[in-house]
Amino acid sequence: MKANKSIRQRLFQYLIGFVVLIVTVLFFVQTVFLEDFYKIIKRSEIQSMAEDILEHSDEDFIEDYLSDTFYRGEMCVHLVDADGNILFSSDRYRDCSVRRMSQMELAALYASTLEEPDRESASVTVSTRNLGEPQLGGNRGNRLRNAPGQEQMMYVKGSDDGRMVIIESMLSPMKATMSVLRVQLFYATGILILAAGALAMILSKKIAQPIIDINHSAKKLIAGSYDLELSEKAYREIIELNTTMHDTSRELKKADKLQKELIANVSHDLRTPLTMIIGYAEVMRDLPNENTQENVQVIIDEAQRLSRLVNDILEISKSSAEIRQLKREPMDLTRLVGDIVERCGKLTEAEGYWFEFEPTEAVMVNGDEGRLSQVIYNLIGNAISHTGDDKKIIIRQEICRTKEKRSVRICVIDTGEGIAPEFLADIWERYYKVDQTHIRSTVGTGLGLSIVKNIITAHNGGYGVDSELGKGSSFWIELPII
Repeated sequence: MKANKSIRQRLFQYLIGFVVLIVTVLFFVQTVFLEDFYKIIKRSEIQSMAEDILEHSDEDFIEDYLSDTFYRGEMCVHLVDADGNILFSSDRYRDCSVRRMSQMELAALYASTLEEPDRESASVTVSTRNLGEPQLGGNRGNRLRNAPGQEQMMYVKGSDDGRMVIIESMLSPMKATMSVLRVQLFYATGILILAAGALAMILSKKIAQPIIDINHSAKKLIAGSYDLELSEKAYREIIELNTTMHDTSRELKKADKLQKELIANVSHDLRTPLTMIIGYAEVMRDLPNENTQENVQVIIDEAQRLSRLVNDILEISKSSAEIRQLKREPMDLTRLVGDIVERCGKLTEAEGYWFEFEPTEAVMVNGDEGRLSQVIYNLIGNAISHTGDDKKIIIRQEICRTKEKRSVRICVIDTGEGIAPEFLADIWERYYKVDQTHIRSTVGTGLGLSIVKNIITAHNGGYGVDSELGKGSSFWIELPII
């Protein structure tokens, strides 16, 4: 596979291409078409001057105006009447063709300016080759050269009031100018190419270096190093990318930490019941009198605890991979919660736990009954693990009404120690456990609330917790009512 070009190479190519484009445009403008541009501009200037002269020809200060006008450039100005009489003549230079024209020829020239159908003026380009006569008749593009190689342009414009202005202007030779410009362009091209190379180096360093640094940081992330040093002195896009990399590093570091905590929690939580099972089984094997119902119940309880741990881990994996799809259908949520509360009450009655659930009405929702059962079991199990000494757990059903919809909120309330505010945002994340000490009463993988979050989110519902230290917690879910 062919390697892609670096930013430095790309910038150099683009800048060189831009320089070549500029030099090419300058070459055509300042050399190839320079003479044409010059004559077009000169003709436009003479035309404008002729119109001004005719506009002021009947005023008393016309001679002063004409004197000021012809001093603007290498030109001579003649104001002639319809009979060929020269009313005003400039003395800028004496090689004007008009000076060698008779009165009859001037009258004929005036008549020729009025022959065009639109009565526009005619322009004539003449030559003073050997002091010859001008070529007349409205020949707009014809250019001749005088004896010493000097070219001049004549412009004639007549008006209906019997006056005509004739302006002759010397045209500067272009060959010498174009030769100088070509040499200048040659040197300018070399300088611009060198400048483009230097600019490419500078820009590539400023643009590419932050990207190179980010690439190194990404490689560190792959290697498992999450402490990145990201520079904030760069362009806005680079700063945004740096911020994204920093956030990614923080989340990966957090996930890595939680996974390590999960391994520690699972290792401890699996070791304890396994030790109990093995110990009681060995006692029952070695001591016949120890094969009692109590010992068998201990083994059963510890095996069930292991089963819950394994099921939690498998469940979160299924949820993440979306292996099992929701089977949503109308269901009685109130009945479901009531049945689960009754079962949990019977299972924990011997341990002194008691539940309170008194719904005011039956509520129907559209959901997967199996998955929602899992949500209720997880919330009640969480409350059993963290409730206070009174072992009281309250389940409430509340109806929430807005202009757009009605929803039902199920709250599971315990009377435990509560959760500090700084932990509330993290308890819904997988593998997270507020209590990092391995206490039997709070055994768990930290996956229960993450499972709740995933299932309720898949039902387009809401979830949350209200907690106060020393007063317990209230975990709730909210689903749309049908």
